[in-house]
Amino acid sequence: GRARLVAPKATGSASSDRSSCSGAGEEAGQGREGGDGSERGEVSKDSPESSEPQEAGVPTWKALLRFVTPAFFLVVANSSMSSVDKAFMGRTSTLELAAMGPATAAFDSSSYLLTFLNTATLSLLTNCQGDPEMSRRVRSHAVAIAASGAVLLAIVLWTEAHRFSTRLGATPEMLPFSVSYLRLRALGAPIERGASVATSFCLAERDGTTPLLVTVLGLAVNVVGDAALVNRFGLQGVAIASVFASAVGYAYLIYSLRRRSLWPEPFDVPRGQRDLLPFLRFAGPVLFAVFLKTIVLANMTAAASTLGMASAAAHQIFSTLFLLTAVALGNPFSWAAQAFLPPLLQSERRRGGVGTSSGSGRSQSLETLARLLLSALVSALLGSLAVVVFCRAVGGVATSDPEVLAELAHASLALMPFTILYPVLLTLEGALYGAQRRGAVLALSLAFYVLASGSLRLLRHFGMMTLSTIWVSTGVACGVAVLLTAGLAVKAMQQPKEAQRPVAAA
Repeated sequence: GRARLVAPKATGSASSDRSSCSGAGEEAGQGREGGDGSERGEVSKDSPESSEPQEAGVPTWKALLRFVTPAFFLVVANSSMSSVDKAFMGRTSTLELAAMGPATAAFDSSSYLLTFLNTATLSLLTNCQGDPEMSRRVRSHAVAIAASGAVLLAIVLWTEAHRFSTRLGATPEMLPFSVSYLRLRALGAPIERGASVATSFCLAERDGTTPLLVTVLGLAVNVVGDAALVNRFGLQGVAIASVFASAVGYAYLIYSLRRRSLWPEPFDVPRGQRDLLPFLRFAGPVLFAVFLKTIVLANMTAAASTLGMASAAAHQIFSTLFLLTAVALGNPFSWAAQAFLPPLLQSERRRGGVGTSSGSGRSQSLETLARLLLSALVSALLGSLAVVVFCRAVGGVATSDPEVLAELAHASLALMPFTILYPVLLTLEGALYGAQRRGAVLALSLAFYVLASGSLRLLRHFGMMTLSTIWVSTGVACGVAVLLTAGLAVKAMQQPKEAQRPVAAA
């Protein structure tokens, strides 16, 4: 239960804000000799309590597993509420299941843009360990910024629900259901974002168990709520159940944090740019790169919504399975790349060359990247096979409509290219983030967006638009992006920059 997620520490310039923990997000953990040696020890040893200065080394397979496993469950938590809602709705109304597509695309995509706060909070807190007062301030500011951003998000989603749903493909029949669901979920945005950021308080203490318990509790409450409300209130009922489940999970998380003196008391409100800037430094081009990927997924939903009710409903199930496999695996491996690679790159830079891994002619950074890519690829392959088996053998769990079941079975193989390649792409992007190549990630994300969007336009132009071709064409675009990103990532491992700093994954 003691997750290695504390490892993504900031590794940037050591010339600014040395005396401020809020500013330390740019300097701590760069692996300096004489610095906080626990960071090197955590990356190169299995014991998270290691505090002796150590030379960075290739992480073991066990270390990677201990890092990725709890992170996987955290990402699953971000999409679990909508997933449970779709499962219940699919057995009740195909129309309302299809109507969830535009609404969940709007809510999940917009909420995802705020997840950079999680990485910022984690990095700043790990750099303030041993200073309870500064840690309290960072936690206070994180909660305040997340709540403020989520309130603004909720207002925008509420007022623009009709427009967003229409733009994302809601037909006139779907529109009333899409709007009501989106508005109800928007009311819970401050709760969900607050809980998401507060999990970083646990991870900074190497605690992956509490966030997992919060996830399980929220899922249980959501399942009970959906079962109680779906038959009477339909899509509105499952939205209410999701918000209530989030509130219960957040309340339990706050209780656990207060019991361990990790909840900020007294609360410190951010007073100006100095308090906000350490968090906002994690946004910038990274935020735009995330936005481009969410637009790709939203465009797929909009395209599927034009194919008819059965295809639109099946696409919602596919999207859920994609989130629970490709996205849920890709983000943890991206974070792992940001955690383990910077110390190795810094060590190789100081030696004026590359240190080779024992038994291998490759540098330690390349060996670590190879392990991450192999782990991500194997995990994604298993996940994609599980998706196909689910769609063909137990699709009735998600829907009782025979037309939707037929579409699931027919198009399930088309998910495999995108589901396998997307975690690999995010892992490679994590390596570029760790090597301080943010601009490269932004450019590659733009290329992926152009390729994916262009392929959908071509399909529409030539009358080849089907649910299968939507997923296959996006998978091909992702494959091209993987090849381009791999070349830049290998080059970055061979030419490390002086300053390394982790960034939020897309």
